[in-house]
Amino acid sequence: MSNQTLASVDINFREQKEQSVRLQELRQRAARCRCRYCGNPLTLRKITYAAYDEAKIELYCEHCDRIESGVEPEIYKIAAYYVDEMKYDHYPNLDNSVRKRRMNIALVCDILSWGFKNSGLLAKDGFNVPLQLDEDLMGEAFTISDSYLNSLDKE
Repeated sequence: MSNQTLASVDINFREQKEQSVRLQELRQRAARCRCRYCGNPLTLRKITYAAYDEAKIELYCEHCDRIESGVEPEIYKIAAYYVDEMKYDHYPNLDNSVRKRRMNIALVCDILSWGFKNSGLLAKDGFNVPLQLDEDLMGEAFTISDSYLNSLDKE
């Protein structure tokens, strides 16, 4: 369906003229959130064509080529740091790959989002309080294995 046809039924997801609350919320979420898998910005995309076109418009990640609900960028940064630096692996039976890393980050994003929502810090329109995410301090944490500590004791 072309933009002209959409405009004839008062649906225009390319501009901010639409009156639909759902489309306004999707536009705000697309501007604010990132893909849980790759961290890239999200766009609005019409997924299928049907009689009621507005219901078929979803958040979409062009990089991953998938429909995505999105996550706050701060949560994505924390999750990526946790997976990369703390070596979190929820899928130990899978071979190491970019896809496995993305799956791990998405899972940690879901856990962090759940925690922020249940603590009252995150609402559907973003964080209720401004976060002070210091990326320099994120790099200050590290893990030391038991075997490394034991080898230090022997020295």
